[in-house]
Amino acid sequence: METPTPKIRTRIAVAALVLLGIGAALELYYGGLGARLGRLAELMREKESMSMFMESLGPSAPLYFIAIQAAQVVLAPIPGEATGFVGGYLFGIFPGFIFATMGLTIGSVINFFLGRFFGRKYLKFFISEKSLEKFRDLLRRQGVVVGFLLFLIPGFPKDVLCLIVGLGSMPLAVFLVISTLGRMPGTLLLAIQGASVYEAHYTLFAIVAGVTVLIGAGAALNKQRIYTFLERFK
Repeated sequence: METPTPKIRTRIAVAALVLLGIGAALELYYGGLGARLGRLAELMREKESMSMFMESLGPSAPLYFIAIQAAQVVLAPIPGEATGFVGGYLFGIFPGFIFATMGLTIGSVINFFLGRFFGRKYLKFFISEKSLEKFRDLLRRQGVVVGFLLFLIPGFPKDVLCLIVGLGSMPLAVFLVISTLGRMPGTLLLAIQGASVYEAHYTLFAIVAGVTVLIGAGAALNKQRIYTFLERFK
């Protein structure tokens, strides 16, 4: 089987995105997903109504959430913080954490293969050439260690990072381990916040949210130092 040329890959990527957008629009309009999401936002203000809504979805409720979480990684229309928080609110700490992790893993694998199949021209839709080279250079030095740290440290574009890793030669199994384990601490913190709000444990929420903000702010303020530190891995 011949490898598609970069030009053909670009056309396929654009066509796929257009078809995906059309499909999402049709689902929102005809499938009732938009109404469900709107209703979900309203119900989150009322615990009893929320419980009834979740019961009405039955066993498929986790599947809806996992699908939304995976779509967030691929399409990035919803901040990951929002969906992780919602997971804890809807299902509790441990189930919400598990379901969010499953969705993130599925979305990460999709991005990994998008990067591997479509190549650099596809990534240019999401990241500048300069940033792409910076991340690729870091990953070339020590892919596993640096890749894990980039997924672990808040403030880095993890969804785009999945695409970048796909450009290299890292095996899928290794990517699954570092991306899943690296995302877990942040996902757990978000699930705890969501569950604590639902249970009205506002002190716990304030503590965990404060820790999360401090870690995120620290990473953002010291991003260049973190890059410099990661460059030492050779």
